[in-house]
Amino acid sequence: MVSFYQEKPKQLPPAVEGVCSGLDLTGRGIVQLKAGVYFAPGLLPGERARVQVKNERQHELRVLKLLQQSPQRRSLEDWCSRCGGCPLRHAPPELILEAKTAGLKRLFERSWGVKLPPPAQVAASVTDGYRRACRLALRVDRGVLKLGLRAPLSHEIVSLEHCPVLTDRLNSLLPSLRSLLETLPSRHRLGHVDLLDSDGAPAVSLHFASQPQTDDLSRLKAWGEREQVAVFCSEVAALGSGDLQALTPSLRCFVCCAGREVACTPEDFVQVNAAVNEELVKWVIQCCQPQAGQLIWDLYSGLGNFAFALHEHGATVKAVELLEAMVVQGNETARRLGLEGIAFYRDDLDKDFSEAAWAQQCGDLALLDPGRKGAANAFTALLRLKVPRIVLVSCNPQAAAADLKELLGRKGYEIINWAVFDMFPGTTHVETVCLLTHRG
Repeated sequence: MVSFYQEKPKQLPPAVEGVCSGLDLTGRGIVQLKAGVYFAPGLLPGERARVQVKNERQHELRVLKLLQQSPQRRSLEDWCSRCGGCPLRHAPPELILEAKTAGLKRLFERSWGVKLPPPAQVAASVTDGYRRACRLALRVDRGVLKLGLRAPLSHEIVSLEHCPVLTDRLNSLLPSLRSLLETLPSRHRLGHVDLLDSDGAPAVSLHFASQPQTDDLSRLKAWGEREQVAVFCSEVAALGSGDLQALTPSLRCFVCCAGREVACTPEDFVQVNAAVNEELVKWVIQCCQPQAGQLIWDLYSGLGNFAFALHEHGATVKAVELLEAMVVQGNETARRLGLEGIAFYRDDLDKDFSEAAWAQQCGDLALLDPGRKGAANAFTALLRLKVPRIVLVSCNPQAAAADLKELLGRKGYEIINWAVFDMFPGTTHVETVCLLTHRG
């Protein structure tokens, strides 16, 4: 008789009770169990819960039932509890910022083998109405259009009527934008929608999987003119590369960098928290101490968030950015305003740039603001050149710790100052700035 193999059902780990004793860098509750220290997303200090091991390798717990609730826990609207955008809104913002700051200090000290002083600045943020840029997911299912944000660890779209973290101007657009999208003949070809509350007109960028119909473009243009919204459209099939077409060119979309109006689109990188970004730029300028006769490399410069402020204080600035569109806008702004001593260059800083024209004269200071993966290649080059001063702006603590580890080892650099900026309140992310000098 043939017997077939049947896989035994996996046995779930037993449920146990645990008490949260604190929060880690990402706002997860710290729970001491018999087997060791574990982390429980969603728990607050002092709370008791029935938990179960979700991931043994990462020591992560799943909260099955909250048995004793902290008086600090904030109640959430049903929509916020289902959305994956701000997983820490259940906690007081000052508690989360304190945990992030302490977690950063522990991480950096452990990674670099140094004793850090407290950060020179910890910039807090309001938790509502701060976010000026957002990407919305969109799907048409059985004729019904869903527009909103993704649920945690899911492809499900949580429909968005009003978001407490978006600016008032963006929230006011949502009802009419939804109504507009429902009327588009090619709505089933839409992939996502980008929003930007620029320093000029609010802006919307729509992405079609294939060329939209003429009626789509006409409706979008009419809506933009009526609502005074700068509308951009990506016609992938028609243009071949996803280039953006401005449907309402008379409505200007721009961000102000040190008082300079730099044209942009919702596709360009813009710091989402305008108020905290102002504090960030001020502190970076304080670290750099730009002055006449000084050459500063602004690497991963974007549209010039720091470059124009550095130039305003007299320094010569070479700004380097991968995306051609932002390089063009930076140079166009400098040309339009007649600014000398500032130039934007397109280059891939993940590759060797030693032969690049902009890199032939070593900077007196290098400022880096890379994406989440960090800037390992750029730091290798800076280390070889022994750039006298380095300022790192990072949105990823793990990448920052790895990037600076070698420099702060036996390579002659020391950390002079550091600061924390709560650019993304209610989320697991945080912005840090580190100032390093070369002892040689």
